[in-house]
Amino acid sequence: MTYPSYDEVQDIRSELKETGYQYWLHHDLFTWQWWVLLIASILPWIIWGYLIKKEHRLHVFAFAMSMGIISNVLDVIGVDTLL
Repeated sequence: MTYPSYDEVQDIRSELKETGYQYWLHHDLFTWQWWVLLIASILPWIIWGYLIKKEHRLHVFAFAMSMGIISNVLDVIGVDTLL
């Protein structure tokens, strides 16, 4: 049994990335679901800005950004391992 070389794996990954991008561009971008996700990503920050007391905003923002970074890293790991 022969295994593909690193360059072959990278070529396949590059092709998969391009195929996924083309699918997203032609089937997902600017659909109503895309707009809902965009609003759902921005609206909580606007609501948060009005609800949190000014003296606590920095602490809450730092915690929220930390959680965002952690979830982003875990998402990248999950996508990379096809989970």
